Amino acid sequence: MSPFMFTWGFLIISLGYATILVLVYRGLLSAWEDNALMKSFAKIGTWSYNTYLWHYFLFAISIPVFINAHEAIGQ
Repeated sequence: MSPFMFTWGFLIISLGYATILVLVYRGLLSAWEDNALMKSFAKIGTWSYNTYLWHYFLFAISIPVFINAHEAIGQ
């Protein structure tokens, strides 16, 4: 990464996110809520966050099942 990114880049990104949060808080981005593209992004975000929260637990539960099946086959 370039030195610019470590000095000014992260500051610009932080200010950009802060600006978006202020605009959402003030309700200035509410016109975008009726947009079909934004609704689809919200639905994708909801499902992806749900998947993110549960994928570890499902993986951890499935490991013993696969181990027992592997031992039962005798390999």
